[in-house]
Amino acid sequence: MRAIYPACRAVLAAKKQRAEAEPEMIRAIQIAYYQQAKNPSLPETLQTCAREIGLNEAIFIEDLRSPAIESELQHQMQLARSKDVYSYPSLRLVHNSTVFPIAIDYLDHRTMLNEIVVAQT
Repeated sequence: MRAIYPACRAVLAAKKQRAEAEPEMIRAIQIAYYQQAKNPSLPETLQTCAREIGLNEAIFIEDLRSPAIESELQHQMQLARSKDVYSYPSLRLVHNSTVFPIAIDYLDHRTMLNEIVVAQT
């Protein structure tokens, strides 16, 4: 899991600079990894992703290393654990303050939709 921490911090740093940059950074990291065979745990890969989505690189690198971003990452991980998320991808429905784990079915989305409907009733 530690190997993905830099990429997770990069997403948080992007969001800090510009809220709508969060999904852009996720996409840039995925493209770098899956299509360009770049290592998303390397700062230079993440800096390239930041540049490609139009972020201020100096601010991005500073934020990427900052205690505030590390603290936010730890908070997000604690939030995931509080919802019994220990593997990824995971799907949870929070309904009326209750957390319902939803089994992921990659072959038929209707299975997940049915679980969601049942959980809400």
